[in-house]
Amino acid sequence: WDQGQIFFTPDKCWGMPPYYSQKMASENHLPICISTEVNSNSKFVDVISTKSEDGKEIVVKIVNTDKSDHLARLSIPGFSPVKSAKIITLSGELTDKNTPNSPTKCAPKFNQIESIRDIFQLSLPPYSYTIVRIKHRIQSSLKGTKR
Repeated sequence: WDQGQIFFTPDKCWGMPPYYSQKMASENHLPICISTEVNSNSKFVDVISTKSEDGKEIVVKIVNTDKSDHLARLSIPGFSPVKSAKIITLSGELTDKNTPNSPTKCAPKFNQIESIRDIFQLSLPPYSYTIVRIKHRIQSSLKGTKR
């Protein structure tokens, strides 16, 4: 019986990689799409950016579907530089599974990057889903469309 995203035994409960990706997406949902350009040497890198209604937070979601890591250069027109941003990354082999003995083999890793500007670079691990969450000053030129 396939239990889906959450597995359990009589005494344990743990999430599988799809559970963590869904959790990351829902915890970092913001309603307004904003323009973001990504410059990468890979056709396997995709990005979407959103902002909060008050304009104080931006979330950049990046997927690398390739078996190799890639450096992505991101540009958010109208963005004001900030001191730091939170980064959450989920990565692993496509066949990775979390087990009762290794329940967090493939689970999000949390980090922080310093000095975020309107153009910044990120190293994206193979088969990864990365979220950059940025709190910043309101910038009126940061236009978007509601999703």
